[in-house]
Amino acid sequence: MDEGEFDLDARLERRPTERIVRKKYASALKDTNLIQNLASLGVDTLIVTGVSTSHCVYATCRDAAHTFHVIVPREAVGERCEIMHEVNLLDIDIDLGDVVGVSEVCNYLDGLKDALNRHWLRRLRCVRPLDELARPTVEALRLQPSALRRGQKEPSRSEHG
Repeated sequence: MDEGEFDLDARLERRPTERIVRKKYASALKDTNLIQNLASLGVDTLIVTGVSTSHCVYATCRDAAHTFHVIVPREAVGERCEIMHEVNLLDIDIDLGDVVGVSEVCNYLDGLKDALNRHWLRRLRCVRPLDELARPTVEALRLQPSALRRGQKEPSRSEHG
């Protein structure tokens, strides 16, 4: 095996805080702690991509289906044999998850980002987007209502005005 053969593509621009899971089997979930890591983060949906639809993608979807809502972006998976690709996508779509277009997945993610921005803007009572609030800061904590800092229940929407 060549040194660096399995290194991440630099174009991914991996952040230092992102975890790397080294897998030994076709499924990204078999004999790894990925399910526990995702569960601890409150993840309920898994978007699966890869270069072997009939092997790694299918195996990961199979292992994930009992724990997560599985989504496979059709244009983000591939296979050397087109027939195997289509058969496995059909099987995934019938039994394990949803096979949809990349544009639908992007719209879904954009909707989540917008919902998270609205949620945090309401809670923090500020106008900065979520991207700027990725980590709690002293300034962000200062912007929270005093009741939240004391651990009290958040006021209802009608009390927000």
